Amino acid sequence: MPNDNTIIDVLIATDCISAGQNLQDCDFLVNYDIHWNPVRIIQRFGRIDRIGSRNQQIQLVNFWPDLSLDEYINLNKRVSARMTIVNATATADDNIISEENEEEIIVVYEVRQIQKTREQLVQDDRERCLQMFAETLTDEQALQVPLVFNEFEIGVLYKVGTRILYNDVLYKVLIEHTSQETWAPDVAPSLFAKVLNETLDGSIPQWEQPDSANGYMKGDKVMFDGKTYESLIDNNVWSPLGNPTCWLCLDEEIVEPKPEEPKEPEQPVEPKPEQPVEPDPEPEQPVEPEEPEVEQIPEWVQPHAGNPYKTGDKVMFEGKAYVSLINGNVWSPTAYPQGWQLV
Repeated sequence: MPNDNTIIDVLIATDCISAGQNLQDCDFLVNYDIHWNPVRIIQRFGRIDRIGSRNQQIQLVNFWPDLSLDEYINLNKRVSARMTIVNATATADDNIISEENEEEIIVVYEVRQIQKTREQLVQDDRERCLQMFAETLTDEQALQVPLVFNEFEIGVLYKVGTRILYNDVLYKVLIEHTSQETWAPDVAPSLFAKVLNETLDGSIPQWEQPDSANGYMKGDKVMFDGKTYESLIDNNVWSPLGNPTCWLCLDEEIVEPKPEEPKEPEQPVEPKPEQPVEPDPEPEQPVEPEEPEVEQIPEWVQPHAGNPYKTGDKVMFEGKAYVSLINGNVWSPTAYPQGWQLV
């Protein structure tokens, strides 16, 4: 009781004191009732088995039902079996029910640990085999099974050509680097290139803007504005509208020239003698000065890896003229302003 300094020799309590109470002054615990869950018994013993106890030793006594009652409820066997399971999944050192089956508990624990290790090794081998299989796939095959590739992670060293999954989109690594949070595949076009979508039913896919390293190859077919086009060059990064000379529209009718009908030979005409005509003198016309030619600056288009802008190249971008300040420039003036100067 509060403010009562009487020394307590014996404390009788219900199971509600088995958690949340520190009784490190006690050195002897008696269980008159054995709960079917051995964890509850461990909690009770934990009230006196505490760090900072001043007792040299502590003891635990469990009272079991008499033989006739235990044969009916089978409490001893049930609790002991559950305690064995607890030990096998923990440290094999927590059995407070009995010491008679200590060797059996250790064997069960070791068997469980071996099984866990074996299962982990099997899982690791499966993942390695799956990654080895994924590396042999072409981009076209990889797009059919994208889930076999690893998700993008931070702090991983990615090598050139590695394919990863990010936001359900498959990307290919362009430059070897260690990934960072600010270098996600969808915002770092110099490090990653999106693997262009292919249709699984064999139909012609819609045109998508490629990066500098995954342009359309010669012969690739795409749909653009409801029409079918075929690429005429390799590493084609332009749309059929942006650079029509790089695409062939397959939907336009090709007019074949008709064979010309043979013509009848013309009758020779005898030449008439020409009368000499004296030309009238014409006044000289004043020559107008030529207007200076206006420099034609092309619009900026996404270059590919083999055709970047060089230092001094001029482009029009969003209605303004820019000049490249570096060689190998594959970025737009808004994506990399340091590589351009406003003219």
